Amino acid sequence: MTAPMMNTREQEQVRRLRIRYATSGGCGVQIPVTATTTTATVTFDREEADTNYGVHITTSWLTTSAVTVRTTLSFTCTFGTVAPANALLDFSIFRSED
Repeated sequence: MTAPMMNTREQEQVRRLRIRYATSGGCGVQIPVTATTTTATVTFDREEADTNYGVHITTSWLTTSAVTVRTTLSFTCTFGTVAPANALLDFSIFRSED
């Protein structure tokens, strides 16, 4: 069975995914977020070369989120809904060769 042909848009998406990679800042799972706050600052284990990185965030509660500050040592995430008790944050840092 042969794989179906991809259209140009799909080919571009695959190309972009292949050139993204995790950075030295890495990722973290189940990072505690202080209850009743609307921001969290995550500090990296290793310093990034610059602030030209992406952040993927997942929270344990329903909310909107945005990365509002990036430094070479950390990022700050702002939430649309205050964090409940026992709130957790997962993240991964990535770069693109583009």
